[in-house]
Amino acid sequence: MENQQAVITAAEASKLHPALTLTQQSLVEAQKGPKVNQATTSQFSTLWNRVAALLGIKVAPENRNEFENEILEFTAYVCEEYPDLYLNEIYKAYRLAVKRELDIETLIPVLAPTYFGVVWKAYTTYRDSHLRPLYKKQYFLEEAREKPAPTPEEQEKMLRDLFAKALEMSKSGQNYYDAGNLLFNWLLEKDLIFFSQERIDGFFARASQELQAEAKRAKQSTTILGEVVKYNKMLEDARNQDSAPVIIRAKHISFNVLLKEVIELEIGVDDYLNSNF
Repeated sequence: MENQQAVITAAEASKLHPALTLTQQSLVEAQKGPKVNQATTSQFSTLWNRVAALLGIKVAPENRNEFENEILEFTAYVCEEYPDLYLNEIYKAYRLAVKRELDIETLIPVLAPTYFGVVWKAYTTYRDSHLRPLYKKQYFLEEAREKPAPTPEEQEKMLRDLFAKALEMSKSGQNYYDAGNLLFNWLLEKDLIFFSQERIDGFFARASQELQAEAKRAKQSTTILGEVVKYNKMLEDARNQDSAPVIIRAKHISFNVLLKEVIELEIGVDDYLNSNF
């Protein structure tokens, strides 16, 4: 993916290769500071002013308002599509582009979504070509020691044990966080989810309401532009009951309801998992 970060810290780099090249050092240093999803409006303003200066972009006074609106739209695009980028790396990318060190046929001096991807793709290709040898030195031993995948029998035992743990947590009054809806989906494959359609609809409605309330509260508590864009997207997703966040939350809600009902029926783990409903 173009916007995926391949981060290696300076400390890790020095252990792997005490004599980093100047290029490697500068690429590692660029992976510091605020990320897009953490940056304030002031930090974005500083970044785009520096990049505009690099590109030689000059705006006539009568066009200033239009230009600022375009920059706001551009910033919103970067926040949504590239939330994990470091601001320093964005500047580094444009600086290398201006120096003609990136594989870009023609450098167009604009700040716009249509061209940002071109610059970033060229930068990541350049960056990874210089830092990939460090990743290989760091990870090849770990990869060689990877454990074999569990057998189906081992997976089944693990899931049964997790289900027993989830029941114990529910008995103590706690909600169980079913990461990735792992247990819910496992029970679903076994035809052990027995809710009526009416109750399922209720779980989805509750999930949508909860997520909307959370997104609204989060949006009200921040002034960081990247986070505002993120929470707007979360709110949009929360209103759509077919969206992944709502489906995941609805499964989480229904799974914890199921745990409580299994406990109320006083059914043991093995008896429940071996039942036919």
